[in-house]
Amino acid sequence: MNHFITVMLMIRADGEKMPALLIFQEKNGQIPNLVRERLNIPENVIIKSNKSGYISDQILNDYLRTILRRENQLLIYDQAGSHKTIMISNAISDLDATKIVIPGGCTK
Repeated sequence: MNHFITVMLMIRADGEKMPALLIFQEKNGQIPNLVRERLNIPENVIIKSNKSGYISDQILNDYLRTILRRENQLLIYDQAGSHKTIMISNAISDLDATKIVIPGGCTK
């Protein structure tokens, strides 16, 4: 069976690299403990998993609430479904961030 991994990278306008987010596809949605123990995860990497391997609104919500801690944030992202949910809109509002959405067809 092939596994799918989503990698999300974020960088601030001042050049600061935010923690990378890796989402592993796992049959039951959880990375097995044995695999997790063998992974050498750097401090600047956040590991999540789900059945699809794609970013979900819950994973994105948790990620944004973990890394966005300053005022006047500007988020630029594409048209992925998980980016357009009420949960994410609320998180962006709660975090005093502004969002700009890249028009469809401009990213792959």
